[in-house]
Amino acid sequence: MGTGTILSGNNIKRWLAAGLSILLASMMMVAGLAQQAVAAEDVQQMTIKEILDGAVEDQKVTFTGTVVKQAGDLDDEYYLVEDDTGEILVDFDDAVGSYQLNLTVGDEITVTGEVELDGEATIEIDVFSLVLADGRVIADGETEDENEAKDGEADDEDGKDDDDEAKEKLLDILEDEMDDLEDEIDQLEDRIDSLEDEYEDLVEEGKIEEAAEVNVQIEALEEEKLVLRRQRREQMLEIRSNIRARYSKEELAELDLTKEELREMYEDIRVLPVESVVAKGRKLKFDTPPVIKGNRTLLPVRAISEGFGADVQWDEDERRVTITKDAILIILWIDNAVTIVNGEEVAIDVPAGLMNNRAMLPMRFIIERLGSKVTWDAETETIEIEEVN
Repeated sequence: MGTGTILSGNNIKRWLAAGLSILLASMMMVAGLAQQAVAAEDVQQMTIKEILDGAVEDQKVTFTGTVVKQAGDLDDEYYLVEDDTGEILVDFDDAVGSYQLNLTVGDEITVTGEVELDGEATIEIDVFSLVLADGRVIADGETEDENEAKDGEADDEDGKDDDDEAKEKLLDILEDEMDDLEDEIDQLEDRIDSLEDEYEDLVEEGKIEEAAEVNVQIEALEEEKLVLRRQRREQMLEIRSNIRARYSKEELAELDLTKEELREMYEDIRVLPVESVVAKGRKLKFDTPPVIKGNRTLLPVRAISEGFGADVQWDEDERRVTITKDAILIILWIDNAVTIVNGEEVAIDVPAGLMNNRAMLPMRFIIERLGSKVTWDAETETIEIEEVN
């Protein structure tokens, strides 16, 4: 935010102020909001002369004057604001960056800012609000520091978005590499199965030497498959690590607290880490960690709605959850083993429940009916969810 300069007309040669580095608000803001900014409790209403005579410093003040426009010493023109004495002037550059002040000669304008002493007869005002009598807001009512802080926050947010996008791209790459590994493993297993059939046929035909050669090939392929499975395990652990990285430290701390609370409240559940559920091509984030109850995994309803593009409705009175996606309609009731899927009753062994004030739904039952398959990777204790093409 630039500054306006208060000058004593007879004692100081008028000079251009540094300019207003401000965010310009809409030219048609509500007058009442503008007046609120001016009439804040920590702002003193003063005339320019009172400010100068009182040598006020490090205080927010506000004063009203009349706009006069005249040629400056440089090429640009600038605006002047004078009080009723006509002796004390405040000048502002005609343009601020790429914005025009659009002031008119004769405008009554209220200036709000913070006073800083600059010499004996000159006072610098860090202007952060310019309001016309008709309610038009020329400046946005914020100090330079506040604007810089906002810019910093915006930059931080942009940086965070870029970082999140980079993480998701990395996760996509890891998942694609995982798919390639799984394809290689599947192909190896098909070759092994074929060779095992050939081995058995050779043994039955009494071709022992030829059978032994085939068996050597099988053992070599088994070793190769073992290497690929180790690579797959490492790949899955890296995927899990990147899923966990979606959460901030504060979110993880809150989830850890919820985990301990759930353990204390329910003895028959096992709380899973948030990264233990991997949905390929989907961005799952949990506000309550998934749990295992009665050998069934339960997910918070929010993960279903946000992660899989389903519409989820909650009826507090009926304690009922309604899930819709495309042509699928699923209705569940809390603590009720009877559900409705597209108009037909379906029984489930572990019903939906309430935990941490969240509806927890049976994962496999819901996910498979929404068109995805669920598999369990025992080696890394990971639940894998993949859409069925």
